[in-house]
Amino acid sequence: MKLKSIIILLLSITIVSCSEKLKSLDDTAIEVSAVNGEELSFSKNIEFEHRRYFIATGGYGSIRYLCIRLSMNSQLLGKIDDEIEGSIYETMTGDLNGNSKPEIMLLCINNSYKGFVDIVGYEFDGKIFRRYDLPPLDSDLAYGYGGNDHFYISKSKLIREFPILNTQPKAKRKITYSLNKNLEFSIEKFDEIKYLE
Repeated sequence: MKLKSIIILLLSITIVSCSEKLKSLDDTAIEVSAVNGEELSFSKNIEFEHRRYFIATGGYGSIRYLCIRLSMNSQLLGKIDDEIEGSIYETMTGDLNGNSKPEIMLLCINNSYKGFVDIVGYEFDGKIFRRYDLPPLDSDLAYGYGGNDHFYISKSKLIREFPILNTQPKAKRKITYSLNKNLEFSIEKFDEIKYLE
């Protein structure tokens, strides 16, 4: 009777140990093959300042499940699971606010309005990821806006350019954003640039 009890106890410990190990492996995985049980619709690895970001989304609807894993020297430093609207078409990294905590920015095409782009960003503060979003254009800057944005980073500033519709001669608007330590964007300047024809 005692032998049977000991065997059952050992089996129970083994099963619990295995399930905990599987859970641990999933929780500490640097890359994943599915997000929230959904097939990957986007995945990318980015190296920046000795850090490696694995970014993936799951699903194909207007709302996607997002997974970011940050690692260094094959050790997981942090992770976040979130939801975003739209589909990622590009990523950017930089330290826009100069606090030595790089940000990762996801450029997402709005599924409702093709050609319209949103930016969702994350900064890892050593413990958790903090999210920030690019605010919508105010009415003056949105005048003549029709999407087809081009974003890039120059001298720790986020630059946004887009064509202005129905102008003669043709022109584009260029907006320079800065990011503060509270992860809030502000507009430093904007220009209208005429195209040479």
